[in-house]
Amino acid sequence: MNRRFAFPFFKWLAALVALGSLLVGAYLVHGVMQGERSEEAKGESDDAPERARNGVVKLDAEQARRLGIEEEPAQAVSWAQRLPVYGRVVANPQATVEARSPFARTLRADPDAPWPAPAKWVRAGQVLGRVDIRVGPQERLDLQA
Repeated sequence: MNRRFAFPFFKWLAALVALGSLLVGAYLVHGVMQGERSEEAKGESDDAPERARNGVVKLDAEQARRLGIEEEPAQAVSWAQRLPVYGRVVANPQATVEARSPFARTLRADPDAPWPAPAKWVRAGQVLGRVDIRVGPQERLDLQA
């Protein structure tokens, strides 16, 4: 064999031997670590009581009370499959209210009355909050006058 052709052959052979030894070393380390993990898992399972099997968690009355879990009977609910709908969303004028202003403002909660909860009825004339106008000092003086 010619020396010119032998050198690349030995270079690739050395690279393959190095790569193979790395893979064998990684496999051996993986086997040792897997054995240690199985021993640790066996030790932990002996100490802790089994509470879950087949997706069912078992709690006694004391544990449920301490965790704040209460039991109640199941209730029937209506369910409808969700479907994508394309179009424009139009607000229901019977159920919503819009507050418009010709100038920039911020709606803040009234300190004397609580903020209404979502889906709660509001009477006509009920104070919902106060409007803070966001204007400069000159415009603020004009509005106060």
